[in-house]
Amino acid sequence: MSGLVLPEPGRADLSDRTLSLALFDRVRVGALDGSPDEFVAEAVRQAVALEAYADHWSALARLTETILGKRIRDNQHKGGGSGSGRHLSKFGKVTPTDRNRFALMADARDHLEPIYRQHAQAGSRYPREAATTEAKRWLREKTPTGDPGAIVVDPELDDWASKDRRAYLLTGKFQDRLAELPDESVDLIVTDPPYPKENLLLWLDLAEVAARILGPRGILFAWSGQIDLPTVMAYLDEHLNYGWIFALQMRAGGGNSRIFGRHIIQSWKPVLAYTPGPWPSGEWGDDLLISPDAEKGAHRWQQTVDPAVRLIDRYCAPDGLVVDPFAGTGSFGVAARQTDRRFIGCEPDSRRFRQAQKRLEEARNA
Repeated sequence: MSGLVLPEPGRADLSDRTLSLALFDRVRVGALDGSPDEFVAEAVRQAVALEAYADHWSALARLTETILGKRIRDNQHKGGGSGSGRHLSKFGKVTPTDRNRFALMADARDHLEPIYRQHAQAGSRYPREAATTEAKRWLREKTPTGDPGAIVVDPELDDWASKDRRAYLLTGKFQDRLAELPDESVDLIVTDPPYPKENLLLWLDLAEVAARILGPRGILFAWSGQIDLPTVMAYLDEHLNYGWIFALQMRAGGGNSRIFGRHIIQSWKPVLAYTPGPWPSGEWGDDLLISPDAEKGAHRWQQTVDPAVRLIDRYCAPDGLVVDPFAGTGSFGVAARQTDRRFIGCEPDSRRFRQAQKRLEEARNA
């Protein structure tokens, strides 16, 4: 094993914080980032062992765990999924709980590293529970970069903005109108694209736009039909990373859709989740979405608000920006308003645009 070698417990002068800070700096500037997995594992093992001897070594332990989490995240980005940390078994007792914690800390690495250094400098303890709590707090409260105020509402195009300038409806195609949004400025895209075969190429455009405007922790949630699901997912895969398929349970009884091409009475619908980068860490939650009685007052394709409310509440930062490129009659905009998030929707059909505008004007906080 080459590169940085941490001192063995008992051999280090544990009263010498200069050594701790020197090791910390070597780790921070990349001594571990470019090293083999076995070296990262040894660094974690020794740092955690040293933690038992002196408080100020705990900062180095947290830093090495965070770097290990980056390895896990990189593997997930390549499609490793939930088992992406299994190759870490050679590191010793790295449990699934550890892998999740390391990955969470890696997501907040830029924020946590100065804290680690402060504790190493002060010789104070920074236990893993404190690091995990701080990572969750920072990721939950991270200020979104999107600014709907930057959107130009064009009177000639008959755009609409709410009185508080927190909700916008833009006329025209999303490929054109969302070009005004800066890169990585959106927290969530929640949308229901059209399902017919003649509209399938819209999924490719959606993936390309989403890859540009979603932030590093952003997610695309897209309602989908099932007959052309392989094609839809192939188009999304062109620009985004597969995250999960949520099951939208439709109301029981005779109201479920009849899929004549398969002679199936559909009782659930896929909600596809894709990301521009690794799947963002967060609180635990299940993947079943419940749709109450159908809401078809504005249009026969109208979606219910409740499932979108649940996704926005769980995955969108407070005051975050939600975008719907296929706004339709505005259900997902209503969900964003109900959860006190900002919203931008695009809709080219004038009749549906007016229906969406009316619903958003009536929504809470409008």
